Formats: sequence, C-alpha cells, structure tokens
Amino acid sequence: MGIEEGGAAKKIIRKIACAVSETFSNYHNKHIQANITHTIEIKHRECGGTIQTTIEEIENQTNFAAKKKWLERYPDEEEPTGLFVAKIDVSEMEIDLLHAKIPTLDSILQSYGYGIYSINYTRDFSGVLDREDLVEYLCDTLDFRYQGKGTFGRFQTIDTPTILENTATVGKHVCTWVERKDGYTTRTKLYNKIVSNFEAGEVRSTMGGHLSEYVDCPNEHLRKTFFHPDVQERGCTRIEVSIYACNREYISSKTADSIVGEVFDLVSPPNRELFVVQPPKMQYRNLSEKIDRCMVVANKPQGTIYVGWYAHTKTGRIAGVCIRPTKAKVDNPKQWERAIEWSIGDFGFRNCPIFRVDILAIEEKEIVLGPLRCYAKDGNAKTILTSAKKPTQLHMDADDPSMHLPPTKYIEWTWRKSKAQIIGIGITAYSVEETPAIAEKREISTNSTKTREKRLQEIEDAAIALEWKISMEKQIAKEKEYLALENEKRKKELESIARIVAIQREWKERIEETYSIFEECIKYKITLSCKKIPPNQKWEVIGFRRTESEYTGRTSSRYNRYKPALLQWHKNRTRQEKIKWENMKLRLFSRGWSDVAGAPEYILLPPLL
Repeated sequence: MGIEEGGAAKKIIRKIACAVSETFSNYHNKHIQANITHTIEIKHRECGGTIQTTIEEIENQTNFAAKKKWLERYPDEEEPTGLFVAKIDVSEMEIDLLHAKIPTLDSILQSYGYGIYSINYTRDFSGVLDREDLVEYLCDTLDFRYQGKGTFGRFQTIDTPTILENTATVGKHVCTWVERKDGYTTRTKLYNKIVSNFEAGEVRSTMGGHLSEYVDCPNEHLRKTFFHPDVQERGCTRIEVSIYACNREYISSKTADSIVGEVFDLVSPPNRELFVVQPPKMQYRNLSEKIDRCMVVANKPQGTIYVGWYAHTKTGRIAGVCIRPTKAKVDNPKQWERAIEWSIGDFGFRNCPIFRVDILAIEEKEIVLGPLRCYAKDGNAKTILTSAKKPTQLHMDADDPSMHLPPTKYIEWTWRKSKAQIIGIGITAYSVEETPAIAEKREISTNSTKTREKRLQEIEDAAIALEWKISMEKQIAKEKEYLALENEKRKKELESIARIVAIQREWKERIEETYSIFEECIKYKITLSCKKIPPNQKWEVIGFRRTESEYTGRTSSRYNRYKPALLQWHKNRTRQEKIKWENMKLRLFSRGWSDVAGAPEYILLPPLL
C-alpha cells in the first residue's frame, strides 16, 4: 500500500524493488517481481471504497506512520493526491525467512511513505472447484451469507462469513468470501488455478492473458505445481487467504498454517464431494474447441496493434498479444502496414477468419474506424505462443506447447525459436492472404460484448413480454366473456325471481279477492258449483285456471278477463289419500293450475258474470 504524489508507476516500482532488495538480497538471490495492481484518486476521501477503507484502518492502527513519513518527504503538500496498491511476489521464498524480515521491509517502505496493505497466504491442491455446489454447501450447511450485489467494503465489519457475488469481474471459477477473524478482516478466495491462466486478462488491463506462462512458467514453484502428476490428472484449485490491516505479532508461520488449513478442512467435508476431476488438457480443450476466429485491431493514433485470441464474456477481458512498434515505424505507412501483416501472420489462427479493424482517429465523441478487412492463414500454419506484452520473446528450452495444449482444427501453438527482426521491418514466416469476400458480408459493431448481449437480452425480453401480453390479453378476454355470461345468467335469475315474486303477490291478491267473493257465493248458494260443496266443510283457494286470452291472446269477452278459481275442501283422508293429494298438488303446480278436472275434492268455479 502506498501514498503517492502522482509520480510515474516506474518510480514507485523502483522504490519498492529497492526496499525488497535491501531486505532480502543477502538471503535470496532470485528476482522478486513487483507490480502495481490498483490506483485510486483521493480528492474526495468521503467517497470511501474498499482500498481507502482498508488503508484508513491500517493508518489508524499504525498511528499514521506511512502518512507522516510521506508528509516529511513532501512538506509542501497538504494531502496526497492518490493511493496505489502494489503486489510483491514472494512465493519462492522460505516462509520463515519472510516472516522474520517483514518488520525490516515495513520500516523501509515507511521511509518512502508506503506501508503493508495485506498478507496473502496460498496453498494449491488437486481437484477442480464446483462453485455452485460449494456455495450451496457453505450457505445451507455452515450458515454463510450470500452477498448478492454490493461492494467488498460493506462486509468488512461483519462477523458472519459473506460470499461475494463477483463472478462478473473474476469469472465463474472463483468463490470468494469475507469475514472477521481474530479481530482482522480476512478474504478467502478459492479458484481454478489452471483456468485462471487460460482465461483472459491482466490485473490492471483488459488485454493480456497467461496462456504461455502455463506452458513455460517462469515461477519455479508454480511450474512444479502445474506439472505435478496429481494436478495433470485432476486439475488444480488454489486457496488464497488475505489478512488485511493486521499487526506484526499476528503474522507467523503458525498463523499461515492455521488459517489456510482451516479453509482446506472447511471445503473438504468427509460426507460430501465439492470438487470434481478435470485434467488441464480437458479444460483447455473445452476452451479451444469453441474458438473459430480471431481479431486484429490496429490502433494507429496510439501506435498499438492488438491480436485478440479469445475473450471472457463475463469479465470482458481479452486474451492475446499487444504489439508496439516504434513511433518511426507507426508514422511510416509502409512499415506500419508491414507490422500489421507480421502480427496477423505470427499470432493469427489457421483455417479461420482473421478479422482486421483499423482505428484511424480517436476524437472526443467518437472513434473513426476503417472498413472491416479479413485475412486467412495457410491450413498447416501454426500460431506463435507468447506473453501478452512480449511478442518477440524466445523460448529456447521450453517444452513443445502441443504437449500441454493439444492442437485443434484452428489452433496449433509453437514457440518463437529464433530472434525476430525489428517490428515493421521483418515479415512473417507464414503465408497470409486477404479475403475481401468474407469481410463484405459483415459489419463492424461498435458495441461492446456486454452491450450487444444486453441488447439481445432486451430483444428477447421484449419478445417474451409481447408473448406474455398477448397471452394475458387472451386470458383477460376469456375472463371478461366468462363474467359477461355470469352476469347475464345472474340477470336472468333475478328476472325469474322478480317474476315469481310478482306472481306470488298476484296470487295473494287474487286469493284474498276470491275468498271474499266465494264466501258470499257459498253462503247464499249462488252458483251450481258452490252447491256441491258439502255443508260445514272448510275450503281454500289453491289456484286459478288460465283464461282463454292467455292461450289465444284475445280479450274479447268479459268472461276472459277473469280467471276461474280452483277450490279444495277438506275432508278426513287416510294416509294413502294424503300422499295422493300431495302428488296431485305438485302436478297441479307444475301444470299451471290446470288439467285436474274430475277430481272429487276440486271444484272449478267460473268467474261471476
């Protein structure tokens, strides 16, 4: 960790290298690599962030030792303008020696205004991580939290281990969680070490890759790990535990063994297999068999040629080679073109399109592109494997790449065995031909992969939404139709009930009227029908016959304006007669008070004239 006034990265690395050399030169004779991994501006410290939050915690615990030294070196400055994080690779050093010399290194770094940000401990073992299975196990069995989307800094003070949702930046082969352990923030990362070398990207650049470092690894310790028989048979997973802002007393070999061993035991339960067997050759084949083209971007305004082999659809990083001719070669059109053709020939794939995009100008609001062009290499040609930033690097004693990266239809790797001519002067050893017919069928998309995927997802979502909308409209129409039928049915039921109520009211009124009329008739024996009723018999009105007008619609006579009444008188009946009477009454009601003439208990009384 450091605080810097805005100097060049080379100056910072030079100071760190001096501190490392002064600390370990008498004990370790190999080169110790250092590189900058993060830089941030601190004009607005209130914005916070992961790095700033952790550095502030370190400053508080060390009584602002690094900042005080920085202020002594730059007395005219009130506040640093930026922070950086650099990584020192000490993987080939004896761990006991490292722990013993950390205080010395820390004091030298503080003299430059720098301080120790974190300590990373790693251990490799055979087998390939199944991230989804591991996350499920940690959350369901060990009560880990799953972060969702958010920043690392939000979870630095939470005691419960929190799994970070960072696959969009690191890929799906990595599982990371953060927790508080012994009063310090720790970050544990498990990842597929083989895939991390295959997949694209550098720490601070979207262009790069470590494919050549897998085959010819410069780190002796890591080389032994890659080609260990168990790793070649099963694959390799790395445990990396980082301790942030811890004091010197906590850093020891015992601590390293303890925290890494705890993680190993955590992810190796006896009753569940969280890792699978996947040899590195199979992992490479899964990648290479999907590659059937590559791209060259010639950025003349910046004097850079990029050869992209493949890209990570999640992180957006590109594996390939970066070629930087001298300014004189860039300014010379013929030599610039020769540098591009050399890049295509040496680093392009065979039997597939090698697309070329020229950046002609970079303006404030747009990038001016030339027309899309396409090339093809000979079917037996190979592709030179090299580090991302070392296109002319030689690998004289390295193994044949085909031993570890099996050839495919479009890719067969080889090393550069002889010194290359100056870029822009030399020509490629492979036959390359331009194929305009293929380029004419395509257009250059200025959208990034993520933007294109986002647009395709929007189109898919819109289609799904339209389909859903049509489905919902049909469902709504069906529901409306059903409700309309139900309403119509309900309306008819209400009308039927209203008619019944009206008829019942009419019956009641007519019966009351009939009572008063026929009581007089019976009393005085006015009609013949009334004379048939036995003396002293109770009777009741049970209905009326329809009039002629109800059959024919005519109301020509006064007779038809009145309904003849149907009376019943009571007499003592047996049980069978009562049952017969009830059945007769039901038929009477069902037939509209008609067709019961001749029954001895009923009398049809015609209306009075």
